[in-house]
Amino acid sequence: MGNDTDTDTATDKVLENRCRRVADRRGLALVKSRRRDRQAIDYGRFHLVDVWTNTIVAGELNSPRALTLEEVAAYLGLDDGPGSRTQKAEKPEKATGTKRGPRAKGKG
Repeated sequence: MGNDTDTDTATDKVLENRCRRVADRRGLALVKSRRRDRQAIDYGRFHLVDVWTNTIVAGELNSPRALTLEEVAAYLGLDDGPGSRTQKAEKPEKATGTKRGPRAKGKG
């Protein structure tokens, strides 16, 4: 079966795709570093580029200013900040009291 690394990778990919869709709707392109060396400073990091002007909006590859996936999500205003990828929003508890059924039809 899978392990936590597989789950993290799948969760990261889902968040990455979501960030790409949001960025695309805003006229931005999410660009991932092409580095394959895990020791590289920008390995697995991103930057956002304005597609109309071809300028970097946030992050910078080949430097320490490259963004992590969580930083991209925060920049785009997604609710997927650090730690929230695995946590779902809790629903508020229902108010206590008597249950109400369907309204009775009849004399009023």
